[in-house]
Amino acid sequence: MLKQTISKTVLFIGQVWPEPNTTAAGQNILSYVKALKQHQWNVHFWSAAEKTHHSFDLTSVDTKVLPIQINDHAFDESLKALMPDIVIFDRFISEEQFGWRVGDVCPDCLKIINLEDLHGLREARLLAFKKDISNRIPAATDIFAAENHELLFNDKTLREFASIIRSDVCITLSGIEYDWLQSTLNLTHEHLLHLPFIRDDKVESNLAFAQRKDIVFIGNMLHKPNQLAVKFIVEHLWASIRKCLPECSLHIYGEYAAAGYKQMHNPTKGIFMRGFAGDHKPVLASAKLLLAPIQVGAGVKGKLLDAMSVGTPSITTDIGAEGILSERDQWPGKVCSTAETMIKACVALTQSKTAWESASGKCASALEASGISMKNADRLVNKIEACYAALPELRRKNTIQNVLMHQSAQASRYLSKWIMLKNNL
Repeated sequence: MLKQTISKTVLFIGQVWPEPNTTAAGQNILSYVKALKQHQWNVHFWSAAEKTHHSFDLTSVDTKVLPIQINDHAFDESLKALMPDIVIFDRFISEEQFGWRVGDVCPDCLKIINLEDLHGLREARLLAFKKDISNRIPAATDIFAAENHELLFNDKTLREFASIIRSDVCITLSGIEYDWLQSTLNLTHEHLLHLPFIRDDKVESNLAFAQRKDIVFIGNMLHKPNQLAVKFIVEHLWASIRKCLPECSLHIYGEYAAAGYKQMHNPTKGIFMRGFAGDHKPVLASAKLLLAPIQVGAGVKGKLLDAMSVGTPSITTDIGAEGILSERDQWPGKVCSTAETMIKACVALTQSKTAWESASGKCASALEASGISMKNADRLVNKIEACYAALPELRRKNTIQNVLMHQSAQASRYLSKWIMLKNNL
């Protein structure tokens, strides 16, 4: 139960303007904005990014917006005028660029970093993928093996760790990433919050097996894991699937596809590049299954939760299922480790009404096990309230945070000051 809260001023600093119709990250950060607005907090969202035609109109949910610039003193003046109680950085890069300024202008505000996913972990898996020439599907735990230590602790990981420690609270969607951060950085429960999606997903689709057709993939095509997944489907899976299912087609949805991916459109082979899906739930609800061979990446993959919410089975990988369901045999579809098992699973679920209904029937329990809930909005607000009230004690105990705030460890600050001076000259 959420206790009565006192109204506060919250500032989100976003690496991008939220695009809930193109990314799960956009859906997630918008859910935070709405959760805080529901408790009568004053919410502002600032970003240095350019808006796109998919950017959500935050003013429609009574949120004040401000375009800002990197390496610009005007940010400090805007911050002095606002003096927020809480600042939430959407991804570590925003904290790198603006965290030191927030610390200078608003030293007593609560600083929160919202990871979405661990960018360093995603980078490490991509590096390992490029290094491995076997074309196998990696397991989620492979990257944590001793031989991958240098890949795992790459430059992006170390920068991200520094941002996490400089912040007072770190929010992560994935329980796997929560556990790894806790063990690797020796962080306490006070510093971390595992917060699955704030969603009220229940299986809603009434379309039966006979009313559905074809196989779909959906995902933002600026995202490297989605690019690689589409490439893997077209180059290693689809010919064999199509041979067994000559009447079946593959429909690939996703905004921002580069020309090379658009050229994969080949109706004679049953491949259709559909572009932006708009409301993607009906697309998933009318499909026999979602095919998502995620070989790299991190965090929680929203497309798989979306498929579950409309009763659509999914074929994915260990990395795809990571952070959603630990019991792989309870997955509503199949979690595969080879291209061969993925092909067989696609054919079986598309052909067999009994197999499909069994998989679809697991969607509700899988959603519940994932931890997504509207109650997570209360957990978010309660965590902010508790940490805001205990901020002096939190910072007193966080010795490493104090070390990183020392001027000798402030590379981002002095690089920004140098750039501003250079621009003035």
